[in-house]
Amino acid sequence: MNRTILVIDDNAVTRGFVRETLEGQGYQIVEARDGESALAALDTQRPDLVLQDLVLPDVDGFDLAVAIRARLQSPHVPLLAFSGFVSTLDEARLASVGFDDLVMKPVATARLIKVVHTYLPVAVAPAERFGAGRLLLIADPDSAQARLDAYRWELFGFRVATARDGREALDHARTTPPAAIISEIMMPRVDGFGLCMAARRDAALRDVPILLVAWSDMEDADRELARGAGANACVRREPDFRRLVDTLRAALEPRGGGEPPAEVDHGTLEAAHCQRVVSQLERQVSLNAGIAQRCALLASELSILSGISGALSGGTDFDAALDAVLASFFDAAGISTGALLLFEDDAVVSRSVGFAPRWEAELKSFFGDLPELRALLEAGSPLLLPLESGLLSRAQRALNSTGARSALVLPILHRRQCFGALLIASNGASVTSDDRVAFAVGVAAQIAQGLALARAFEAKVKAEREAREQASLLEAIMASLSDGVAVTDSEGRFLFWNAAADTTIRPGAAEAGLDGWSARYDVFLPDKTTRVPMEALPLARALRGETIERQELYVVHDHAPDGAWLSVTARPLRVGAQGRGAVTVFRDVSVEKATAEQLMIADRMVSVGTLASGVAHEINNPLASVMANVHLAALDADSFAKIVGPSPELDQLRDELHDAAESAERIRNIVRDLKIFSRSEEEKTGPVDVQRVLESTLRMAYNEIRHRARLVKVYGKVAPVEASESRLGQAFLNLIVNAAQAIAEGRTESNEIRISTSTRADGHVVVEIADTGPGMPPEILARVFTPFFTTKPAGVGTGLGLSISRQIVTGFGGSIDVRSEVGVGTTIRMALPPSVSVGAPGTQSHATAAARRRGKILVVDDDPMIAKAVERTLSAEHDVTTMGGGARALDRIRAGERFDVIFCDLMMPDVTGMEFHAGLVQIDRDQAERIIFVTGGAFTPRARAFLREVANLRIEKPFDLMQLRALVHDRVR
Repeated sequence: MNRTILVIDDNAVTRGFVRETLEGQGYQIVEARDGESALAALDTQRPDLVLQDLVLPDVDGFDLAVAIRARLQSPHVPLLAFSGFVSTLDEARLASVGFDDLVMKPVATARLIKVVHTYLPVAVAPAERFGAGRLLLIADPDSAQARLDAYRWELFGFRVATARDGREALDHARTTPPAAIISEIMMPRVDGFGLCMAARRDAALRDVPILLVAWSDMEDADRELARGAGANACVRREPDFRRLVDTLRAALEPRGGGEPPAEVDHGTLEAAHCQRVVSQLERQVSLNAGIAQRCALLASELSILSGISGALSGGTDFDAALDAVLASFFDAAGISTGALLLFEDDAVVSRSVGFAPRWEAELKSFFGDLPELRALLEAGSPLLLPLESGLLSRAQRALNSTGARSALVLPILHRRQCFGALLIASNGASVTSDDRVAFAVGVAAQIAQGLALARAFEAKVKAEREAREQASLLEAIMASLSDGVAVTDSEGRFLFWNAAADTTIRPGAAEAGLDGWSARYDVFLPDKTTRVPMEALPLARALRGETIERQELYVVHDHAPDGAWLSVTARPLRVGAQGRGAVTVFRDVSVEKATAEQLMIADRMVSVGTLASGVAHEINNPLASVMANVHLAALDADSFAKIVGPSPELDQLRDELHDAAESAERIRNIVRDLKIFSRSEEEKTGPVDVQRVLESTLRMAYNEIRHRARLVKVYGKVAPVEASESRLGQAFLNLIVNAAQAIAEGRTESNEIRISTSTRADGHVVVEIADTGPGMPPEILARVFTPFFTTKPAGVGTGLGLSISRQIVTGFGGSIDVRSEVGVGTTIRMALPPSVSVGAPGTQSHATAAARRRGKILVVDDDPMIAKAVERTLSAEHDVTTMGGGARALDRIRAGERFDVIFCDLMMPDVTGMEFHAGLVQIDRDQAERIIFVTGGAFTPRARAFLREVANLRIEKPFDLMQLRALVHDRVR
């Protein structure tokens, strides 16, 4: 299980260095940038070691140490002070507040690793705690080393006291005799040999085991002097501490130290002592030379690291900087042959120094052992070739052939990611000395960190480039959208809106937010009168977590002073599970709304037209019977008058029948007018009598006119125009009703509506509709043909009349324009092209004449009153047969019966007039040509198409009896 280290430092660079160094050693690092975050980390973490900076931004480092000790609730967790400068007073306070040691900044990688390893050694089993609370005195001039040793020995159960030299150690031992003394050989004032000799001359200390230790190798003369001085053992310091533990354990066992040495000649011993001191001083000089060399290596390492840092911070080419770093490293380390191998997928990029060209290709596969190398490097430890396991044998043989006597491979490792390896080979000096290895490890670590940063920078640059590209793409998409898109933060402030939103909802300044926006503009429900409160707006609801789908609103703002319809969709904006604001899409549906209303009106008009057509057809049947019977009754009254002579009662009856005939004629005109406005646009254009259509229209609009103005008609002689009667009537009706509604009610005598017709020089028929209303200003006049534009109050007009009329007139090839003057009135002028057809199709008029002979007439009509009326009209001069259905009539003709004239209703429930005609064509085509169709209104597309295709005559209900007699007399010869 990885041990956890809490690093408390406000310097992010220092924290990063410690993390990189110690994570590579397998430790788990928890970082804290100040005292508050450190104490918070201790609430959830139980670190095995704490490394704390003494200078923090929010708390005194010594006070924090006290608080940390209280939180840890254990004296066994090492607490190390981490500082670049400590005064004498501060150094004295370190132990009092709970610090176990001081690590000075800047700290080398190897030194940091060594300190951590010392304070986090392998756990000591209870059986190995042989100290049993006994006092152990350590004499060492290096106070940091003395503290490290004391910490280690305390793990073995000792109480530890320290002294800075032999004299201080003797004073302490004479005051409190220890169970054993461990002393460094080289010390000021009294060295280790002198301490032994003085202790052995002191009766109280004569039997205390004394171990002398030294960092350097000792000569036989040193060991001989140590035995003569009374030391129990003379031991070389080693990193694992185990040999020294075993030696002390043996010295503390009963008789484990043996008998004290026999008395010796002190003069001889002092002479030998002096000689060894001189020798030790010479050795120290040599060590100092080594230290100087190490300092030079460290200076080179700093220079190399500075080069890496400069390459990263200065934005220069990292690969070029890496080449320079490698050259400096090999030169500083005195290495003539080496290489840097970087892994890229399955390939290797190598940079080498001192290898012959023929080895360059081999380096890329590490002499054929690349898979083994990669597997070994994952462990993170340096590899000294040759390996005892026999791995990398081909690489070792290849290196031997280059003349290399020793080789070291160091992993380029960053956070368990292996970038490659640093290879050091030498044909002279060994590359495995501590200084060289430490130097190489530091450089490898910095190269790894540099590579990680360089690749992170590359990834960052790539991500930023892709982000910019994505942002540009998103911006282009948003700019091209016809829908408005707006994004707000959690407080309702607008963060983003596209161009469409700028014209649709006008967000304005981002800092204004939803509150400011809703205060500037009017937002209504679809009724256009109920204001929507700010908290009920879709955007506000989305901020509360709701989802709104296509809510319809009506808004008024400076870009839409007359109002606009919006369809609004809103969603909460979430990042993960956290709400960050809202996204709203605004679609201007004013055109769609207007189109829908127009379609609805058109649909209603179609429905009304269909209803009117059906009503007209249903009225025509009884009306035809009424008119025929009134006419026959009037004829009978005339006949009675000739028989009985003058009679007031008969005269009154004749007047009543005349009035009834007039009323029936008025009904007939109304029905005919309804039929004009109910015909479908499927009707083809043809010759249309403009004045006849105007008269029909005026009868329908008369109720609108009569309370507002006098109607003045000025008709000039005009030719038929090429148009559709129903569509032209619709255009006239729209314009006449508009003219009437422009005039206020109650002043009939002072206002007029003038309808005039004339012919233009080019033959076009001109129709003018003028009123004496209030007129229109230029800004209104410019928009009169705009769909849905109206100056009338809500519920009175749709704003479609003039636009539909213009569409109808221009569809016939004509033109329409409007002239208006405020206070004078308005004139609408239409020009319609003359018709190129001859006469109206399918209708003829005949004067009444006496029958030449008695003919046979067949009447086929499902309405018995119509059939009876025709029979009464014609039976005095002809033989009339009536039938209620076409099937029976076909049977009689199929049986051989022949008729001079056949009157057939076009629309019947069982067999229609169209089906009767088709059946008769199969039986007797000559008989089929004698059919005269009687229709109350051909209101289906099929019926209208049929009448256009056949040449048979047709008469419309209610029909004129004289026309009916004339038609029959013309065909009965």
